[in-house]
Amino acid sequence: MKKLLIVFLLLSTSLFAQDNEALFEQASQDYANGNYNNAIDKYEQILANGETSANLYYNLANAHYKLDHIAPSVYNYEKALLLDPNHKDAQNNLVFAQNMTLDAIETLPKGSLSKIVDGIISKLSYNGWAWLAVVASVILVVFFFLYYFSATTTKKRAFFTLFVVSTLVMISSVVFAYLQFDIQQKRSLQ
Repeated sequence: MKKLLIVFLLLSTSLFAQDNEALFEQASQDYANGNYNNAIDKYEQILANGETSANLYYNLANAHYKLDHIAPSVYNYEKALLLDPNHKDAQNNLVFAQNMTLDAIETLPKGSLSKIVDGIISKLSYNGWAWLAVVASVILVVFFFLYYFSATTTKKRAFFTLFVVSTLVMISSVVFAYLQFDIQQKRSLQ
């Protein structure tokens, strides 16, 4: 019984292999005739049958490329190169397909608010902004103590207002220091 099962499995495997070879030949003929959609369907049917090879992915990528399906062609060229890293045609065609994906992206002009913020940030270096934050925090503490120990409400209101202003200056100085540091890091990488 086991021998019969083994013979059956071997025969079915060889039938699938012959069927896949016939499909590959038909797909290649469809590709040569310009029927790229039919070729893609047959190549994908071979893949669905569990058969893979570098040439199969290469031909599938070529068919997608002919139909201007750039993303699937890049994907399949890369799959072909995973199976055969020395496949010269797949390497060359992958470069062509990747060149088709490059977009010319133009930078948008900056808005007026962005120009104002950039102008403010560029006034000092990140060390300058850090020192301003330290000075503002010292002034903040002084105004807090003056507020806390004031006896009249008028002085308390004035010192509290100055405390809030110095807090905002300190926070914005820290944020500007980080932004300026980031700008300088990006410039150094270019």
